[in-house]
Amino acid sequence: MPRLSPFLARTISNVPQRHRRRRLGIESLENRRLLVGEGATFTLPTQVIEPVGLAGDFAAEIDWGDGTTTTVDVADFSGRTDVRIRFDYSLDTSNYFNATRRAILQDVADSITQYFSDQLSAITPSGSNTWNPQVCHPSSGSPSQLCSSFVSVANRVSSVAAGEIIIFAGARDLAGSTRAVAGPGAFSYSGSAAWEATLLGRGQAGATTNPRTDFATWGGSLTVDNNGTDWYFGRDANGIQSGQTDFATIMAHELLHVFGFGFEPTDRTSSWERLTSGTRFVGTQATAAYPLAGNPPLQAVGATRQHWDASLENAGILTLMRSNLKNGERQLMTRLDLAALDDIGWQVTYPAVSRINASHVYPDNGTYDVNVYFRGSEAGQINRSVTADITNVAPTLTAPANQFVVVGQRLSLPADAFTISDPGFRNNSASPATNETFTYSIDWGDLSTPTTGSATQTQAGSATLPTLARFSGSHTYTATGNYTVSATVMDDDGGTVTKTFRVTAGPPPELSLNLSASNISEDAGGAATSLTISRSGSITDDLVVTLMSSDTSEATIATSVTIPANQSSVSVPVAAVDDTLLDGAVIVTLSATAPGLTRQDIALTVQDAESLIITPLRFSLRENAAPEIVARVARSNTDRSQPLQINVSSSDPTQATVEVQGIDANQADAAVRLTPINDSAAENLRTLTYTFDAAGYTGATFVIEFLDDERPYFQNQVDRFDVDTLGTVTALDALLVVNELGRFSGPSNLPPFGSPFASAQRGPYRYDVNGDYLVTALDALQVINEIARRRAEASRSNEGIAATPIASPTVTSKLDETSKLDEEAQWLQWLAADPGRF
Repeated sequence: MPRLSPFLARTISNVPQRHRRRRLGIESLENRRLLVGEGATFTLPTQVIEPVGLAGDFAAEIDWGDGTTTTVDVADFSGRTDVRIRFDYSLDTSNYFNATRRAILQDVADSITQYFSDQLSAITPSGSNTWNPQVCHPSSGSPSQLCSSFVSVANRVSSVAAGEIIIFAGARDLAGSTRAVAGPGAFSYSGSAAWEATLLGRGQAGATTNPRTDFATWGGSLTVDNNGTDWYFGRDANGIQSGQTDFATIMAHELLHVFGFGFEPTDRTSSWERLTSGTRFVGTQATAAYPLAGNPPLQAVGATRQHWDASLENAGILTLMRSNLKNGERQLMTRLDLAALDDIGWQVTYPAVSRINASHVYPDNGTYDVNVYFRGSEAGQINRSVTADITNVAPTLTAPANQFVVVGQRLSLPADAFTISDPGFRNNSASPATNETFTYSIDWGDLSTPTTGSATQTQAGSATLPTLARFSGSHTYTATGNYTVSATVMDDDGGTVTKTFRVTAGPPPELSLNLSASNISEDAGGAATSLTISRSGSITDDLVVTLMSSDTSEATIATSVTIPANQSSVSVPVAAVDDTLLDGAVIVTLSATAPGLTRQDIALTVQDAESLIITPLRFSLRENAAPEIVARVARSNTDRSQPLQINVSSSDPTQATVEVQGIDANQADAAVRLTPINDSAAENLRTLTYTFDAAGYTGATFVIEFLDDERPYFQNQVDRFDVDTLGTVTALDALLVVNELGRFSGPSNLPPFGSPFASAQRGPYRYDVNGDYLVTALDALQVINEIARRRAEASRSNEGIAATPIASPTVTSKLDETSKLDEEAQWLQWLAADPGRF
């Protein structure tokens, strides 16, 4: 059977480098500049990274450019193991591939096959089904030839396991700038059509048709230049030097050729060729990944189109499958490269997109390159970068409160009189380290030379705390006046801030006193008046003032009081002392002194508060009574060596005469005697008020009631409880009083004598049971009590009668009213308890 034709592709890597070496695997071509102030939160724009070409566990790190880094958690990609590459080094005659190079090559291969989920059938010859696998010898041939000869590897490969691809690797001298060549292997065979399909398609049906719609291979070869190429065999892309060729980058490129990228055999149309149209690749997945309109462009070399156009980018990144790769940097497979393999038939599982979000607080202003590193632990690294422009933020300054100073005395501000706060802070991680420093200048406002210096840092600051500093100053003013003091602070980057405050330079301070009331009574108590102590001059400190009263038997005050800082005055209560002496008005001097200040006095007049005291002995008196002592009048003071003349006046001198002879020397009180004036006129109950006065004393009053000795007109002269004058005392008598109360809505006066008007108004009833010239509930209650008393007497005289009343056929309506009265007895008693209810 014919041998299937081979295919080889080469990689050229002699493109000149830019002057600035790129150290990492893949870098964004977009370099965004973002502006924020120092000490503020710088938010990194979301970095969307599709980790194609990375293998192993993923990790992301952000280098903020100021000596600090941040590790970001990212999700790993669970790579597939359906397809595996086994490298065969039996044709590596120069033993070029040592352990280190073999390990790198295997990692690169795994980073590609992790995306494939194809199920490649095993190749197992049996019976008449035989084959002869062939590859381009990787270690022999002329430098100018990509492949000098195909050799059989049947003695090395008898069968191929399911999912396995065998690649023979070696090294030789390659001419010019060619760094490596690789491609799928070939074979010849004999046997059945099914055996042919297995060798061609390995279970991928589309790989056996013409044109092919899928790709499959049993293996291939890889040749590396070993003469003239300065290879970089390290894993860390940061170690690649300018002019070096990255081994991992070239190997990844060549292995994608083995997997069919650019594969153009001579015997049939490949799945790659099927999707090329002129200089465009028309695969649907690659077109979707292509960032511009239309289809991704190819580079035409003669009749072949095995690579992308040399300038083709994917998401701003140059693709891996260009023919010319750059020295001095590591380049990874892009999504566009992987999408092309998807289009030619590989079953591709794409890694999930990672979105990196982070923020940072920059300690100092400056321009910082922010690099985001997205790494695979086994292979690959992706870099994205932005530029952070951090501006200087001027500090904030707090100045002291307004000050007062005596002319000629030095104003010395405390150590923290001025405080500085700055969002920037020390960064020892930077090279060189940075720190926030401040200088200050104080202009005292009097044309004197400003005070200058460096502020003292009190807090270094951090991302969450500002840098703090302080400074102070002192000055002596030579003239009185109000001065505006200006303090200016400048940080180490030129940011400035100015604050002002006022200083009053005045004469020496004084105390002044003021009373809320300068004339008080000795019985006015503990807050008889209020003394306000004021100070002039500086109020920046507490001032302790000593207080004194010249006569503590008349007025007392606290021994000292403090005027708090930033207050010019304070008030204290003055207590009056009631001394029980008849001493008249007394002038008391209140004094205030303080260190360095002249004593100040103020006069307070304390008025005497002695009084006359009445002790009643009688509260009522009949007009026909004999002269009687009804009260005693006393003086409140305890110094009684002198007699006291007492004056008395009456509200009605026609009712009685009053006699009081005054209080004798060494005596506390005297008797008050009343002599009633009896007349024959019928009069209501009278209330008389007697007023007693004496020089130097507060007067007193005495109230007494006078009862007429004539019988009231509205009282039954035969039986005062018989209101209806029918000769008996029944509940009707009490009810007549209650009805009268209701008619007048409460108690009412009764005239002391009868008249037509009074009779017409009151009717024939005698309501004044108790004889006080009033109709009150007490009149009804006395009737009720009298009924109860007479019933009790009747019970005692009739021993055989039951205690509970028994009804009789001869009971009159009055007895019914009496029964009704029993029901109302409780509320009538309640009514009588307070005659003023109505």
